[in-house]
Amino acid sequence: MISGENKHITETKEIYENLQGNILKFHGRQYGYHIFLKFREWRQREVKKWIREDIVPTITSTEDQIQDGKKRKKDKKHDGGLFTTFGLSAQGYSYLHLRSIPSDIAYMKGMKGRRHLLGDRDEDQSLAYADTLHAVLVLADDSLKKLKKEKQKLEEKLAVLGIGEVVIAELGSVQKKDGQVEMTNGFGFRDGISSPYFTKKDEKAYLKEQQKATGLEDPLEIFNPDTSLDEILVNDELTRAPHTFGSYYVFRKYDLNTLGFNKDIQEIGKQINLKANKKENDPYGIDLAGAYIFGRFKDGTPVVKRDTPEGNKGAKDNTFDFSDDAYGSKCPFHAHIRKMNPRKNLPDNEPYYPKATITRRGMNQETGGTITGLLFGCFQSSIINQFEKLQAGWANISWEPAGRAGVDPIIGNKPEVSDYEFTPELYAESEVGLLPYRQRYSFPYKHGVHSNLPFDLDEENYFTHSFDAHTKMVGGEYFFFPSIPGLKELKDVNAPENTNTPMLQRLQYVVTKLWTSDEDLQNFREDYRGCLQEWLGLHMHASVRLVLSETKVNTNDVYTIEDGYVMVYLDISGKPNHLSNEQIRQLSLDEFRKYNELSLVTASVLFDPYFLMGW
Repeated sequence: MISGENKHITETKEIYENLQGNILKFHGRQYGYHIFLKFREWRQREVKKWIREDIVPTITSTEDQIQDGKKRKKDKKHDGGLFTTFGLSAQGYSYLHLRSIPSDIAYMKGMKGRRHLLGDRDEDQSLAYADTLHAVLVLADDSLKKLKKEKQKLEEKLAVLGIGEVVIAELGSVQKKDGQVEMTNGFGFRDGISSPYFTKKDEKAYLKEQQKATGLEDPLEIFNPDTSLDEILVNDELTRAPHTFGSYYVFRKYDLNTLGFNKDIQEIGKQINLKANKKENDPYGIDLAGAYIFGRFKDGTPVVKRDTPEGNKGAKDNTFDFSDDAYGSKCPFHAHIRKMNPRKNLPDNEPYYPKATITRRGMNQETGGTITGLLFGCFQSSIINQFEKLQAGWANISWEPAGRAGVDPIIGNKPEVSDYEFTPELYAESEVGLLPYRQRYSFPYKHGVHSNLPFDLDEENYFTHSFDAHTKMVGGEYFFFPSIPGLKELKDVNAPENTNTPMLQRLQYVVTKLWTSDEDLQNFREDYRGCLQEWLGLHMHASVRLVLSETKVNTNDVYTIEDGYVMVYLDISGKPNHLSNEQIRQLSLDEFRKYNELSLVTASVLFDPYFLMGW
């Protein structure tokens, strides 16, 4: 969440002009590329120039998106053209020596650094995602031909400039009907129905749609997806310009086993049909089985409201909670939408937990006409408090939001730590009976029928059936999408001509301690680390490791980022002519080099905070 003076953000045109598109609303194009980039070492100046001059002018702002939507409303055939946005990973910020890395802990660690919580297994990861991903460029268009041409132009430009390479490019698509996107996931279920909205205009449109679908005068009284901007936007520290915000982006690629999913649904549906005195392959049971897994039928009808799909009317119905389904006999507690958004989960209670809102962005991948993958994305103001809360705190935990319900059957993972380690207060109570990671889920024989026993003990009205994992996360990363002005203001790394600033004088003083004496190297190391930690800890939120080398240090190895640390290799192989403290304080960078055999990069690290912070 945004703290202090920025805690409550009020929508303004200035914010929308500075904010990248696709954050508040899906870009709306039929095809889209996620292009992941890795930059070459020591090409920071050229990369920043490329971002400023080649990328920023093409970025689609939120205001552009709003105006494009107005034109499309008047003309369904309106083509908004190429849609472009750009984000940086924490490694990308470090590579560019930017003065402030966004401070979300999960973002700084990166997705691979959080796999012990997310339950992501190394053996499932694609080799391409094991590489360093500095940035992501999202390109989208309704013309696949144009989109592929833009990707080719990008690859050619990177090669000509010699600044980096495309590590992997993921192509996704969505369905469109009458010019409007119809989100459907890889298993054939409508998606995006309960996405949050952030503006008054969107609230009016949502209210009108729900009134038409349900006939209710005030559907927002039951469920209101209204979300404040501070749950998705974060101050952009790359610029001091007003009204500038960015957002954290989570990208995860999933492989989908649609054949296995459908086979499990068929088996569960047969048991439902048997109890309902229907033929074992009757659509009634098969449809209901799928709804018990997702929480909605394929057309979007919420299963908590009825046991059969309702078509277009049901697809738009979002006015429900779970307050009258305390036994999970209408919508099982394990159902995906109930796990991820408990709403009002129990009678006379507020939501079981405060909501952890994310705004989802997903596209499907096809192979031979069959959907075989999902490109999942979501924006939020805090990865650790929003996405990771949903994935690690709810989806991966068997007893959330109701005891022994099981992990989320769609995205649930087995974390490296056990259930007990998440809640040690339950460890001594072995009779709690927590179920293992993958288990047999409980399904109602008849929709809405139950006794007063908990669902997992009510054998008369519920049956159990296994449901295997049909999604596999094969790679991803955390990114931050800065404001457009922030990207415009990326500075080149230039050493100042004059080094006589108070902070630099302190560094020069501790350097003097080394070059006026061959003793107390350890004290020097601590003093120097203290100076760097002051700067980098304050401005880059990074930890520093200092390595003193008595052998010549390669120029390219003086300043590196390793495992989240700023590694500074200080070359002390040269024996400088001894100078007094006062003499050293008066030296310029070039003059200092005359008295030492240090490389230019080493000297810059020693004396230039602009080098370190990227001002």
